[in-house]
Amino acid sequence: FFVMNRNTHERERAHYLDYLLSVRPNSYMTPYVFKKLVETWRLMRGNAYIFVSKDSATGRPQELIPLNPDRVMLGFRKDSSLVYYYRGNDSKELEIDADEIIHLKASSNDGIIGQSVLERASVTVRTASEQQRYEGTFYSNNASPSGVVQVDSSLSREAKEKFREHWSKT
Repeated sequence: FFVMNRNTHERERAHYLDYLLSVRPNSYMTPYVFKKLVETWRLMRGNAYIFVSKDSATGRPQELIPLNPDRVMLGFRKDSSLVYYYRGNDSKELEIDADEIIHLKASSNDGIIGQSVLERASVTVRTASEQQRYEGTFYSNNASPSGVVQVDSSLSREAKEKFREHWSKT
């Protein structure tokens, strides 16, 4: 993570946010520990949430605080705006505006909630297992699908033979 100049596409080391990202994201973490934790949560839980603590006088971010994704819930207000709810260690629930959270998602099916690598792998393995079971059943039946054909009216002997002949050709 670093701040990049939009025009030159070079790192902006003088930007006030660069200090948070490269020197001290919060009072108890180094940038390495912070980034490793956030990326681990994103991959293993599907989502990583970072609370942006701002200076009350200037409104500038002063700390980036990772929030345990197991304690974060998303919701929508009546005006359809996104809101985050965080349950702290004391079980009190905090309501946090979406503009105070950096939400990093892994792959997402809806663009709102991320899906962990483990969840996606589980789906892949389950699908492969079902496919393998289907193929095993199919080939144990000499690769011949079985079934019954029903018609709404009675057929003459000649019509039945004609149908059987046509069916066996296809």
